[in-house]
Amino acid sequence: ILNLPEPATAQINRFYTREFFLLVTKRLGPGGVFSFSVPSAENYIGTELQLFLSSIKATLAGTFPEIKVVPGARNIFLASGQPLILDPDELGRRIEAYGLRTAFVSPPFLPSRLNPLRRSYLEERIKSGTGRMNSDLAPVSFYFQAVLWSSQFRGLEAEILKLFSRLPLFWLLDFPLVLFLLVLLYVAAKRKKSHFFLAPLAVMGFTTIVTEIIILVWFQALYGYLYG
Repeated sequence: ILNLPEPATAQINRFYTREFFLLVTKRLGPGGVFSFSVPSAENYIGTELQLFLSSIKATLAGTFPEIKVVPGARNIFLASGQPLILDPDELGRRIEAYGLRTAFVSPPFLPSRLNPLRRSYLEERIKSGTGRMNSDLAPVSFYFQAVLWSSQFRGLEAEILKLFSRLPLFWLLDFPLVLFLLVLLYVAAKRKKSHFFLAPLAVMGFTTIVTEIIILVWFQALYGYLYG
């Protein structure tokens, strides 16, 4: 059982990545089950929540052959190398057969929580999401959690986060670099030859800044924290 909050920070996100899930598979026995829960909604899965849940499911699917999701205010993800059962009657029978003394999960409670209609709706919404895999160097679940959190507000920041979540990587990474090079060429063409030395200085400064950012992000992804 992963007893941690949802990936609301870059540090906690490291426990919801493909790399961490691979470590979990190495620790589980043949019939072991890995479980965790994340905030969700009882009856309606909006676009922002769909993006987040589908990324979690896709990341699990990259390491576990069997995955089940229990609907509710908190979705419970179950992953294993063996078949999993969410039939309320069968689970209720097993609870009684083994004489399990449970405080909250009782046989009368299961049919409501594991209602087939609720389960099928949740599965369909997750399946129709983008399903982007979460990894140490591509923490998309952390980003989608930020988008989900921002959906509670109506400010400009929320709209910007939603826009970035829909943009292809070309517009986020390649286009700004191409635009910078075009501006550099334009400035170099307009200036006098005596000012051409500014171009390599600008390129060197830009490269240094980008390299520093890459190192900081890489260190954060690898170790989970940054120096002050």
